[in-house]
Amino acid sequence: MNYRLVPSAQADHDTFEIACYLSEQREDLGFRFYDSIDTTYQKIIKNPLWKGVGPFRKPEARNIRICPVKGFSNYLIFYRVVSDRIEILRVLHGARNYMSIFESELPDEEETTP
Repeated sequence: MNYRLVPSAQADHDTFEIACYLSEQREDLGFRFYDSIDTTYQKIIKNPLWKGVGPFRKPEARNIRICPVKGFSNYLIFYRVVSDRIEILRVLHGARNYMSIFESELPDEEETTP
């Protein structure tokens, strides 16, 4: 199956913020991060089920997969596979409390049902 990669606005913002931060540390690091993001996205497109789902408790988050960025393993890509799409939800540093981020960002099941 051919998958289409769909980064969210938040994931794009995360990536930009991380690249800016890394560029402040060393000039070329931000560009290397963007290259690594692209390389990791290509690996995900080729085999989206390659990484396991995260340890999320909320039912809406149980199908979110976590993949480290190649060469920047402290940074994690959070994504889910929906039909023929791979939705990139966030790109976060692994030290962040991503469990609480996803618990608070996703609506409750009751809120999504009419």
